[in-house]
Amino acid sequence: MCEEIKLEPCPFCGGKAWAYSGTTYHFESGWGWICACKSCDAQGQIGETKAAAIRNWNRRITEASSSIDAEDEQ
Repeated sequence: MCEEIKLEPCPFCGGKAWAYSGTTYHFESGWGWICACKSCDAQGQIGETKAAAIRNWNRRITEASSSIDAEDEQ
C-alpha cells in the first residue's frame, strides 16, 4: 500500500485544496487529474495520475527562480 501525497494549502489564499478527475484531451486515455482550491478556485497543472496532479499543485516557485524569470522579461 502506497502512502498518499499530502496536498499543500493554496499558494494564493491558503485555502484547502482537493483533487478530482475528469475527461481531458491532454492525454491519450481521455482522463486526467487536477487539483484546485475550494476557496478561490485556483487550479494546478493537469496530471495524468492523481499523484502527478498533486505534485504539480505542491510545486512552488522559489524566490530565486522567480527573480531569474523577471530578469529574462526585461
